[in-house]
This record gives sequence, structure tokens and C-alpha cells, in this order.
Amino acid sequence: MPTVWVYNNWKHHVVVRTTSDKIIYNKVKEASSSEGKASIEVGVELLSVGLGGGGAKSKAIELENIVHLDIQKPGYTRIEAGGKMFFPYGHKNKEAYISIWIHKGDLNYFAKMENQVLHPKRDTQFSVRANGAVEPRGKIERLLDQREKYPDHQPTDAMPNPF
Repeated sequence: MPTVWVYNNWKHHVVVRTTSDKIIYNKVKEASSSEGKASIEVGVELLSVGLGGGGAKSKAIELENIVHLDIQKPGYTRIEAGGKMFFPYGHKNKEAYISIWIHKGDLNYFAKMENQVLHPKRDTQFSVRANGAVEPRGKIERLLDQREKYPDHQPTDAMPNPF
């Protein structure tokens, strides 16, 4: 099951919510094909011998007429300044999405990412930068585990729901 990591480098807390949907289609057409090739080469002059082979598989799916659409919206998670959190997601026949809101410090939230589709198989990492931008976490940041630290941060009390 893939996971998404969110690293909060913003000076206030952020709120993260993952959602998923399940879609059932009326018509599902699947087509698959496979192909294989082989070649043998034999020479006499200075003794050359060659052998080669290959294969390929392809699969195509066509979906039509939505019969049932079920969007599941669980609660949200608050990540304090300088914190990090992971969220597992992904189930069979479900798309997963992530939404991120940053707290501006004046009892208001600002949506930075709204229903961003998550990769169905690969883990993902996002970083909320010190300037409030949400970006995929860079390679150097991951290798060196770079994060902003806020040792004097005082968490705000319960805030109104940004949703």
C-alpha cells in the first residue's frame, strides 16, 4: 500500500485530508495481447554464433457508463510547524486524493492543494515550504532530512474546521 508523507516547514500548522473514491462502471472492456520473437544466427568463417529473443505484453482497459460513485471523505489531520506525518492510501478500484490547507495565523486557512491525485502505486512526499508553497520533496532534502525547526512554536488552540 503506498503512502504520502507531508513535511511541514511552514511557521504555523497545516491541515491535511486524504480522500478516495470508488467508481463502478457498467461496461468494462479488456484486451490483452502478447508477442514473442526469436532469432538464431550461425556463421562458418571465424565461428560466429548469435542467439536473440524478445517478448512483449500489452493490456488495454476501456470503461464506460458510471453506475456507482462513492466518495469517501474521512477527517483531517493537523501537522504542527516543523512536523511530519504519513498517510497510507490506495485500495483496489479506488483513486486517492490529497488536500492541504495552511493556517495563516489569523484564524483563517488558505487552500494550497485541493484534491490532488496521488500515484496509485508509488510513495509520494510533499513539503510545505517556509514561504507557504507546497512542492514535491527534493532529492537533497530527502537524503539530508532537511526540515525547518520551530523549537519556540506555541500551537494555537482548536481552530475552526477549514472544510
